Amino acid sequence: MNPHRTAQANEAALRKVLTQRTLVALSKQNVAFVLEHQNDTWQGLSQYLARCQAALGRAPARTEVIGGDFIELRFGSWGKALASIGVKNGGRIPTPSVENTKLFRDEYERQRTADKRAKREKKKANKEIARQEKSARKAENRPRRFQNLLLKIEYAAFCGKCATRFYDRTRILVQLNKGIG
Repeated sequence: MNPHRTAQANEAALRKVLTQRTLVALSKQNVAFVLEHQNDTWQGLSQYLARCQAALGRAPARTEVIGGDFIELRFGSWGKALASIGVKNGGRIPTPSVENTKLFRDEYERQRTADKRAKREKKKANKEIARQEKSARKAENRPRRFQNLLLKIEYAAFCGKCATRFYDRTRILVQLNKGIG
Protein backbone atom coordinates (compact mmCIF):
# COMPACT_ATOMS: atom_id res chain seq x y z
CA MET A 1 0.00 0.00 0.00
CA ASN A 2 0.98 3.60 -0.45
CA PRO A 3 2.77 4.96 2.66
CA HIS A 4 1.66 8.51 1.85
CA ARG A 5 -2.05 7.70 2.23
CA THR A 6 -3.97 7.60 5.46
CA ALA A 7 -4.86 4.30 7.08
CA GLN A 8 -8.48 4.73 5.97
CA ALA A 9 -7.41 5.34 2.37
CA ASN A 10 -5.19 2.23 2.45
CA GLU A 11 -8.06 0.15 3.87
CA ALA A 12 -10.42 1.48 1.20
CA ALA A 13 -7.90 0.65 -1.54
CA LEU A 14 -7.44 -2.87 -0.15
CA ARG A 15 -11.22 -3.33 0.11
CA LYS A 16 -11.59 -2.24 -3.53
CA VAL A 17 -8.88 -4.67 -4.70
CA LEU A 18 -10.35 -7.56 -2.69
CA THR A 19 -13.85 -6.78 -3.97
CA GLN A 20 -12.59 -6.93 -7.56
CA ARG A 21 -10.78 -10.20 -6.92
CA THR A 22 -13.90 -11.62 -5.28
CA LEU A 23 -16.11 -10.66 -8.22
CA VAL A 24 -13.63 -12.19 -10.66
CA ALA A 25 -13.46 -15.41 -8.59
CA LEU A 26 -17.27 -15.63 -8.47
CA SER A 27 -17.45 -15.05 -12.22
CA LYS A 28 -14.97 -17.87 -12.79
CA GLN A 29 -17.03 -20.15 -10.53
CA ASN A 30 -20.18 -19.27 -12.49
CA VAL A 31 -18.47 -20.05 -15.80
CA ALA A 32 -17.16 -23.34 -14.41
CA PHE A 33 -20.69 -24.19 -13.19
CA VAL A 34 -22.18 -23.48 -16.62
CA LEU A 35 -19.55 -25.60 -18.36
CA GLU A 36 -20.01 -28.46 -15.92
CA HIS A 37 -23.82 -28.42 -15.86
CA GLN A 38 -24.71 -27.28 -19.38
CA ASN A 39 -26.11 -30.71 -20.23
CA ASP A 40 -27.90 -31.30 -16.91
CA THR A 41 -31.63 -31.90 -16.90
CA TRP A 42 -34.12 -29.68 -15.12
CA GLN A 43 -34.32 -32.30 -12.39
CA GLY A 44 -30.55 -32.16 -11.84
CA LEU A 45 -30.63 -28.37 -11.64
CA SER A 46 -33.65 -28.56 -9.29
CA GLN A 47 -31.71 -30.89 -6.98
CA TYR A 48 -28.77 -28.48 -6.96
CA LEU A 49 -31.13 -25.60 -6.18
CA ALA A 50 -32.71 -27.66 -3.36
CA ARG A 51 -29.22 -28.22 -1.87
CA CYS A 52 -28.60 -24.48 -2.03
CA GLN A 53 -31.93 -23.85 -0.30
CA ALA A 54 -31.03 -26.32 2.45
CA ALA A 55 -27.63 -24.68 2.93
CA LEU A 56 -29.15 -21.19 3.24
CA GLY A 57 -32.15 -22.34 5.28
CA ARG A 58 -34.54 -20.40 3.00
CA ALA A 59 -35.33 -19.92 -0.65
CA PRO A 60 -32.25 -18.51 -2.37
CA ALA A 61 -32.21 -15.45 -4.58
CA ARG A 62 -30.57 -15.70 -8.01
CA THR A 63 -27.46 -13.85 -6.81
CA GLU A 64 -27.03 -16.14 -3.80
CA VAL A 65 -26.36 -19.23 -5.91
CA ILE A 66 -23.40 -20.12 -8.11
CA GLY A 67 -24.89 -20.51 -11.56
CA GLY A 68 -28.05 -18.57 -10.68
CA ASP A 69 -28.16 -16.77 -14.03
CA PHE A 70 -27.75 -20.08 -15.88
CA ILE A 71 -30.51 -21.73 -13.85
CA GLU A 72 -32.81 -18.77 -14.49
CA LEU A 73 -32.07 -19.01 -18.21
CA ARG A 74 -32.73 -22.75 -18.34
CA PHE A 75 -36.04 -22.52 -16.45
CA GLY A 76 -37.20 -19.33 -18.14
CA SER A 77 -37.42 -17.34 -14.90
CA TRP A 78 -36.18 -17.54 -11.35
CA GLY A 79 -39.75 -17.98 -10.09
CA LYS A 80 -40.17 -21.13 -12.23
CA ALA A 81 -36.83 -22.46 -10.97
CA LEU A 82 -37.93 -21.97 -7.35
CA ALA A 83 -41.34 -23.48 -8.12
CA SER A 84 -39.53 -26.62 -9.28
CA ILE A 85 -38.24 -27.12 -5.72
CA GLY A 86 -41.62 -26.35 -4.13
CA VAL A 87 -41.22 -22.66 -3.25
CA LYS A 88 -44.45 -20.73 -3.74
CA ASN A 89 -44.36 -17.11 -4.82
CA GLY A 90 -40.72 -17.53 -5.83
CA GLY A 91 -40.90 -14.53 -8.15
CA ARG A 92 -41.44 -12.22 -5.18
CA ILE A 93 -38.14 -12.99 -3.47
CA PRO A 94 -36.04 -9.83 -3.46
CA THR A 95 -32.72 -10.14 -5.28
CA PRO A 96 -29.92 -8.64 -3.22
CA SER A 97 -26.85 -7.23 -4.93
CA VAL A 98 -23.99 -9.69 -5.18
CA GLU A 99 -21.97 -7.76 -2.58
CA ASN A 100 -24.74 -8.32 0.00
CA THR A 101 -24.83 -12.12 -0.24
CA LYS A 102 -23.32 -14.81 1.95
CA LEU A 103 -21.70 -16.23 -1.17
CA PHE A 104 -19.83 -12.96 -1.71
CA ARG A 105 -18.82 -12.61 1.95
CA ASP A 106 -17.44 -16.16 2.06
CA GLU A 107 -15.43 -15.65 -1.14
CA TYR A 108 -14.27 -12.23 0.09
CA GLU A 109 -12.86 -13.87 3.25
CA ARG A 110 -11.09 -16.49 1.14
CA GLN A 111 -9.55 -13.73 -0.97
CA ARG A 112 -8.56 -11.78 2.15
CA THR A 113 -6.89 -14.84 3.67
CA ALA A 114 -5.08 -15.57 0.41
CA ASP A 115 -3.93 -11.92 0.21
CA LYS A 116 -2.56 -12.04 3.77
CA ARG A 117 -0.78 -15.32 3.05
CA ALA A 118 0.73 -13.91 -0.16
CA LYS A 119 1.94 -10.81 1.68
CA ARG A 120 3.52 -12.95 4.42
CA GLU A 121 5.25 -15.13 1.84
CA LYS A 122 6.46 -12.08 -0.09
CA LYS A 123 7.82 -10.53 3.10
CA LYS A 124 9.56 -13.80 3.99
CA ALA A 125 11.04 -14.05 0.47
CA ASN A 126 12.24 -10.43 0.64
CA LYS A 127 13.93 -11.11 3.99
CA GLU A 128 15.62 -14.17 2.52
CA ILE A 129 16.82 -12.17 -0.50
CA ALA A 130 18.14 -9.43 1.79
CA ARG A 131 19.93 -12.05 3.91
CA GLN A 132 21.50 -13.60 0.81
CA GLU A 133 22.55 -10.20 -0.53
CA LYS A 134 24.11 -9.33 2.83
CA SER A 135 26.09 -12.58 2.96
CA ALA A 136 27.16 -12.06 -0.67
CA ARG A 137 28.41 -8.58 0.21
CA LYS A 138 30.30 -10.03 3.16
CA ALA A 139 31.85 -12.67 0.94
CA GLU A 140 32.92 -9.98 -1.54
CA ASN A 141 34.53 -7.94 1.22
CA ARG A 142 36.47 -10.85 2.71
CA PRO A 143 39.06 -11.17 -0.06
CA ARG A 144 39.74 -7.42 0.02
CA ARG A 145 40.12 -7.48 3.76
CA PHE A 146 42.34 -10.55 3.47
CA GLN A 147 44.52 -8.78 0.87
CA ASN A 148 44.83 -5.73 3.12
CA LEU A 149 45.90 -7.90 6.03
CA LEU A 150 48.47 -9.69 3.86
CA LEU A 151 49.91 -6.31 2.89
CA LYS A 152 50.15 -5.43 6.58
CA ILE A 153 51.94 -8.73 7.28
CA GLU A 154 54.39 -8.07 4.46
CA TYR A 155 54.97 -4.56 5.76
CA ALA A 156 55.55 -5.94 9.26
CA ALA A 157 58.02 -8.50 7.83
CA PHE A 158 59.76 -5.71 5.95
CA CYS A 159 60.12 -3.75 9.17
CA GLY A 160 63.53 -4.28 10.74
CA LYS A 161 62.45 -4.32 14.37
CA CYS A 162 61.79 -7.79 15.75
CA ALA A 163 59.56 -6.73 18.61
CA THR A 164 57.37 -4.58 16.36
CA ARG A 165 57.23 -7.28 13.73
CA PHE A 166 56.20 -9.94 16.26
CA TYR A 167 53.54 -7.65 17.74
CA ASP A 168 52.17 -6.67 14.31
CA ARG A 169 52.08 -10.25 13.04
CA THR A 170 50.23 -11.45 16.13
CA ARG A 171 47.69 -8.63 15.93
CA ILE A 172 47.23 -9.11 12.18
CA LEU A 173 46.80 -12.87 12.51
CA VAL A 174 44.13 -12.31 15.14
CA GLN A 175 42.37 -9.86 12.77
CA LEU A 176 42.80 -12.29 9.92
CA ASN A 177 41.14 -15.10 11.89
CA LYS A 178 38.20 -12.82 12.75
CA GLY A 179 37.84 -11.71 9.15
CA ILE A 180 37.84 -15.18 7.62
CA GLY A 181 35.81 -16.91 10.28
